[in-house]
Amino acid sequence: PVGLNVEENSGPVLIYNTLFADGGTGLVADGNTTVVNATFAQNTTDLDMTNGTPAVYNSVAWKNGTPHLTTDTEKKNVAIPGTVDNDNVLEGPNFVDPDNADVMSRDYRIRPNLLLLNKGSKDSYLAQVGISNFDNEKDLANNARLTGDEIDVGAYEYEATLKPIVYV
Repeated sequence: PVGLNVEENSGPVLIYNTLFADGGTGLVADGNTTVVNATFAQNTTDLDMTNGTPAVYNSVAWKNGTPHLTTDTEKKNVAIPGTVDNDNVLEGPNFVDPDNADVMSRDYRIRPNLLLLNKGSKDSYLAQVGISNFDNEKDLANNARLTGDEIDVGAYEYEATLKPIVYV
């Protein structure tokens, strides 16, 4: 099964704040497709790029059988190897509950971690989505899309602003 299939030559398609998880192929897309702030997790494959390469920004891929999304510092994409445990705060995504036995109850919202929080590009988001500010923008969970100085990577924004720890 395919999460979303964008037909070849369908014209420009914009997909943002989207979760592709727990399925076959997350997204089949062509070069006319732009993906912004997506989460690709636990699919047979994350992206099928047979018909061309979509432009992908601020997105994360984790534990996909055949990964095609790669870490890209310019486009702010993060590809986490499937061998990295979810709760590894240094190298993993630290999703809320991605391994729930009930697939429909799996939760891919992010918790504090070093790879995704404030690691996206708000400028890329604004440019690709075609808006001038974040006043009315929401993530996939209907929370504010921007809560810190920079946008989070993936479909969900962490709901709280992180506060620095001061040691005395």
